[in-house]
Amino acid sequence: MINPKLKDARIMVIDDQEANVAVLESLLEREGYSRILGVVDSRQALRLFAEFQPDLILLDLLMPHLDGFGVMEQLQRVIPPEIYLPILVLTADITSEARKRALSSGAKDFLTKPIDERVAEFKG
Repeated sequence: MINPKLKDARIMVIDDQEANVAVLESLLEREGYSRILGVVDSRQALRLFAEFQPDLILLDLLMPHLDGFGVMEQLQRVIPPEIYLPILVLTADITSEARKRALSSGAKDFLTKPIDERVAEFKG
């Protein structure tokens, strides 16, 4: 069972594919999360981060204009080092180089797409 306090978490989903954002929002809502912000234009991520102040970021890597690495670089400039902000990378890039780079750029975990909505389970 998920801790009820976690259900109040603000979750920011950054992915250029609206369908991916919709799937993640649906999965999270089904599990009782309601404070979700979907972002499909990664160039808006930093501004929306400041406004929304998420507790968790679900981030794609492969996006036009500004990729997930660029988003993490921007976030590192504004988040004080003593603040813990979990960034979970969800990407179709399954290379070990992408994984290593993402984890060294600030991601706390690295998962690959596609996400199977039938078996995905969020636990707190």
